[in-house]
Amino acid sequence: MHGGFDFKKPNPFKDFSSMIQLYIDDDNYDTSILKGKKLIHGHKVNELQYIQNKVNEKSQVIPLDNGCAYIKKHKIYDTSKTGNLCCLDLESFQLYLQLNIDII
Repeated sequence: MHGGFDFKKPNPFKDFSSMIQLYIDDDNYDTSILKGKKLIHGHKVNELQYIQNKVNEKSQVIPLDNGCAYIKKHKIYDTSKTGNLCCLDLESFQLYLQLNIDII
């Protein structure tokens, strides 16, 4: 999942434009519609500690976007807490991180 679900729609799993465009608010998400499944998403940059906490808790909604492109000073993000590409092994729930190595 890249963006998010619009739970106000009759069938949020068929609303593909929302899946691309919506930003997810992990703490105000109607997880009942997920029927016990996990929602792992990007699209909204989160600080690394927040991502690690959600993974460690095996939360039902897990963000994986740590703003890999944000390694230089930014007006919104604290770049000391961003800049990693995140990958989650769904069997072991091991979180893998790769710090951005590109010269931007």
